[in-house]
Amino acid sequence: MRELEPINKSVGKNVADIHRRFPQLQKAKIPLRFFVPMHCTPVLRLLFAACLGLMLMSGCAEPVAELDEPSPLGLGDVVTLPGTFTGSIPCDDCERVDIVLNVRPDSLYQLRKTYQSTSGPLNVDSQMGRWRFSPGDSLLILGKEKGRLKTYRVVGNELLRFVEWEGGDSRSQIQYELSRSPAMDPFPDPVKMRGMFSSVMDLGYFSECSTGVKFAVDEGGDFRTTVQNYMNTPHDADNPLLVSILGSLSPGAGPGAPDILYISQFRRFYPNRDCEGNTIRANLTGTHWVLTEIDGSEVDEEPAEEPRYLTFEPDRTLHGYGGCNRISGTYLVKGDVFLFNRELTTRVACGTGMDIENQILRALDESETYRIEGQLLQLIDQNDEVRARFLAGQ
Repeated sequence: MRELEPINKSVGKNVADIHRRFPQLQKAKIPLRFFVPMHCTPVLRLLFAACLGLMLMSGCAEPVAELDEPSPLGLGDVVTLPGTFTGSIPCDDCERVDIVLNVRPDSLYQLRKTYQSTSGPLNVDSQMGRWRFSPGDSLLILGKEKGRLKTYRVVGNELLRFVEWEGGDSRSQIQYELSRSPAMDPFPDPVKMRGMFSSVMDLGYFSECSTGVKFAVDEGGDFRTTVQNYMNTPHDADNPLLVSILGSLSPGAGPGAPDILYISQFRRFYPNRDCEGNTIRANLTGTHWVLTEIDGSEVDEEPAEEPRYLTFEPDRTLHGYGGCNRISGTYLVKGDVFLFNRELTTRVACGTGMDIENQILRALDESETYRIEGQLLQLIDQNDEVRARFLAGQ
């Protein structure tokens, strides 16, 4: 036993040393006395523990990240873009239909179908939209994900072969091919377009809905009409408006410059809507809020009357109209907390309209929070009662 005591002391000393050098072993709570051969020299015991520690480290370490698989090929890896492809198909009511397809690198396509007769073109159908590429099947898909889709198989850099037209009639199942044209078609055709329009310092910008591609707007055509309608449509000054137009794209000034949008015809704005038609949540500031309900009672304005409204300016001033007098003051918001400080002004009495005006002022004075749901603003008092409701942009 006496001969074993120095060995045990040596083992204890070496175990502490091993734990110090390989903390993984201590965390794993492995009793090294049972795994390390005690009859070995200290150096061998240390080597033995090191091997065991490396095994534990390999088992506990973070798994090695696998290399990412190569990303699927894009259309630009198969076909030189931009490119124009042309061809013709038979027509029941005409001599033939000439097809021109522009495939742009920004995921937009331009498609023109010209219905020809012996005496010349009968009709021209032009459109623009978003294309997608399915690399597994080498398919070029034109159109939205829902609805009618035109599909072409990419046969090398020079040829597109028509495959199918989802939602088309039997006549649309004619098989044909489009061949690459030596030159890009300028495609001046006005087409229906939807996008988000904004105007800053007399400059116009348009983000096409299907791709999100943003274009500067040419100042010719219907640009001024579009800007005027944009200014006259109630909206948050910091946000664009959804618009529908007839427009075309033309090359920018100089080589490599981005294309410019030319608005041939302004159609209409869709306030408070995004490209998907969803309602956009109105902002408290910069919105023209028209009173629709006060203290639980609906407010019906006469056609000749000026609507009662509030406008919250970014500089924390509030302006409005109560039915008799102008409303002014300052406000403070933090989160959903709302505080109003009325500006003392001379007020003129005007009969029945004064009652609603007084209710508006009391609602502003007594409201402590606000809530916006879509295009609806609600002022709420300390009892969680809705004191007033306002609708945006009316």
